[in-house]
Amino acid sequence: MAQWVRDYLRESEDCRGAAQKARNPEERTHLLYMAERWKELIRQRAADVHLEGVLSAVMRNGDGDQNEGSAAP
Repeated sequence: MAQWVRDYLRESEDCRGAAQKARNPEERTHLLYMAERWKELIRQRAADVHLEGVLSAVMRNGDGDQNEGSAAP
């Protein structure tokens, strides 16, 4: 697991822990929202990382066909 994933998960867990200790419902709701946002950021960044890999492969291979069927002109 990438370090940034562990970091984001820790932030989410910290928010959940703080929510359990919150003194009022508004604060609890806000902290739980923040915890979910950290998890959403994980999903978004993972998608970005994946797309960067796909783009890199396309750029290396021209059209992304992994050089299949390429013949000299």
